[in-house]
Amino acid sequence: LTPNVTQGHSRGTVRLRTRDFRDRARVDPRYFTDPDGYDDRIMLAGVKLARSIAEKAPLAAWVGRELAPGPEAVTDDELLDYIHRCH
Repeated sequence: LTPNVTQGHSRGTVRLRTRDFRDRARVDPRYFTDPDGYDDRIMLAGVKLARSIAEKAPLAAWVGRELAPGPEAVTDDELLDYIHRCH
């Protein structure tokens, strides 16, 4: 299960690298930078929901172990640290 923020409040940028429009654009998505923390809250809720779903039957019988962020990430701060590093 992979939670996502599908309608994030963070705003990134897309800029031209050069005057030549054929050159690849410079994209900075600026994930999880919205000032009200909406994206953080949505993603945190998604990770918690995914964990809850994975530990219930019938899916629990198929789940070997949580790969990421891993069972050692318990607090909201630990989960957000993982989210910010990996998304």
